[in-house]
Amino acid sequence: MIYDKHPGWNMYGRCVGHAGMPEFRPSAMGPAVPTRQFRRFAGNAAAGVPSALVLDGPNPFIKGEEKTFTPHGYMMLRFEKDALVETVHDADGTVILQPPELQ
Repeated sequence: MIYDKHPGWNMYGRCVGHAGMPEFRPSAMGPAVPTRQFRRFAGNAAAGVPSALVLDGPNPFIKGEEKTFTPHGYMMLRFEKDALVETVHDADGTVILQPPELQ
């Protein structure tokens, strides 16, 4: 999850990874999408949760169960002076999201 800026804490939250273990696709995400994509989900201002981008779609790395599990991969961080550059990769290393998309 790539959260928008938290209005009270003035920071951007991230929820990246689950120890390389497959994650079942939650039914709360709604109908399955046919291709891997980042989807925007609304936040909950009353609970202090900003909106976020969430990676959804089939997981091509789990043969025969592609639609059962969420896609997975990893994020690389690069520190450039006073900036943090984030790049999201598929499990095979393919870049799936990088600046300026994260801005």
